[in-house]
Amino acid sequence: MDGGQRNILKNGFQVIDERDRFQLVIYRLGKGPEPRFRKIEANVPAFQGLHLIYCAQCPMLPKSAADLSEMAAAHGLKCQ
Repeated sequence: MDGGQRNILKNGFQVIDERDRFQLVIYRLGKGPEPRFRKIEANVPAFQGLHLIYCAQCPMLPKSAADLSEMAAAHGLKCQ
């Protein structure tokens, strides 16, 4: 745990889920279900090729998705 993470947790945030090197951290404002990382491992064999999976929370995603598709095409890959 680094100093930045200690500061976040010290201020009332909680680590509620972990996946590989990523941690999902929340600050609870009220009652309700906790968010979790989706379990997608069982679906991985169904995906052949390069698949981009993302959520629409970042305004940079449309440009990044277009850039990735262009880069994949330059290397002969189809990005879905």
